[in-house]
Amino acid sequence: MKKSLKRNVTSPARPRAIHAVILAALWLPALGFAACEDPAQPRVKWPECNRSGQNLSGADLRHAWLLRAKFSGANLQQADLGGADLERADFAKANLKQATLREIHAVGANFERADLTESRLEKARLDRTTLREAILVGAQLQGARLYEANLEKARLRSANLSQANLEQADLSGADLSASTASGAVFNKASLDGANLSGSDLSGAKLQGVSLIGADLKNSNLTKADLSNADLTGADLTGAVLANTIWSDRRRCKPSSVGVCQ
Repeated sequence: MKKSLKRNVTSPARPRAIHAVILAALWLPALGFAACEDPAQPRVKWPECNRSGQNLSGADLRHAWLLRAKFSGANLQQADLGGADLERADFAKANLKQATLREIHAVGANFERADLTESRLEKARLDRTTLREAILVGAQLQGARLYEANLEKARLRSANLSQANLEQADLSGADLSASTASGAVFNKASLDGANLSGSDLSGAKLQGVSLIGADLKNSNLTKADLSNADLTGADLTGAVLANTIWSDRRRCKPSSVGVCQ
């Protein structure tokens, strides 16, 4: 009699579990968990999907969820990814020329050797992102966050980095010639061997920056803060140093050019 009672008490457990699984299967699509086969469209969900080498030129992927997705070698020229979540996604060697990437969340993403020529990256979140040897010529990066990003040997000629945060970023050997970085933060970044000739660094924060062997010819460093910076071997020929805070914390005279007076 006791055994029979025990069976009556425990027997509904398995049907309840099966019922929960069925409900989950029915509700998950409704909650927005899409398949990798879904077409490119705004707010599409492709987490961990593999789109490597695919042609997505001009695709509208605004606010898409692309967490850990793979786009290496893909063609995304003129695509719109504004507001998309690209955290830890892989865009190595991808074509992102003239793509819109405004306000993307791409922390830890990989853009190594990607072509981002004339791309729009205003207020993009690119902390700890790999952009090693990426092409960012003419890119718009105003207000972008690139904390601890790897931009070693990146090509940023004529790029706009105004008000961007590049604190502790690696820009060793990068080409920032004729770039605009007014008000940008480079504190404790590495700019060893970087080309900053003709760049606008007015009001930039360069505290503790390493500029060993950097080319700063004809750059504008008006009111920039270079306190504790390492300028060993840096070429400052023709650089405007009006009211610049020098590496030894003294303020340069308004007439200073090439040498802090």
